[in-house]
Amino acid sequence: MFEAETISDTISASPIVTYSILGTDKFGRMDKVSDKKYSAKVVVSDLDPGVYTIQANITEPGENLKVVRSKAVEFYITYPLYVTWTQDWEGFDVSENNLNAMANTADSYGMPMVHLFNPRIYVQNQYSYKPISQDRAQYSDFMGKRETKK
Repeated sequence: MFEAETISDTISASPIVTYSILGTDKFGRMDKVSDKKYSAKVVVSDLDPGVYTIQANITEPGENLKVVRSKAVEFYITYPLYVTWTQDWEGFDVSENNLNAMANTADSYGMPMVHLFNPRIYVQNQYSYKPISQDRAQYSDFMGKRETKK
């Protein structure tokens, strides 16, 4: 959203207010949202990453054509930032309740989640102070169900 506000009382009641992104072919009309305020939804998804400058232009048609330009304002287009939530499980007994709660949180925010399970959950006959749960296949099943759900 790009907004501009006139500060001069010498601007007519019905000027043509536009914006332009300097150095590109992007421009458009701005809508009046209040007495002296104008705004425009500027689509920038087709611009390459870099630094750009946007400017509002007020044109007053008439016998003495008058064009007033705003201060040019820089803005940045960056490459996308991807966020992944990782869970590094050191243990081998994760309750299905906890798995489902984390999956619901990830789904609520539309955030990918990566589970990093300790490979020993799949190994039998190992030395441990606590026997490994026979339900260890549930972790693989849980991940498979989440993948097919998407």
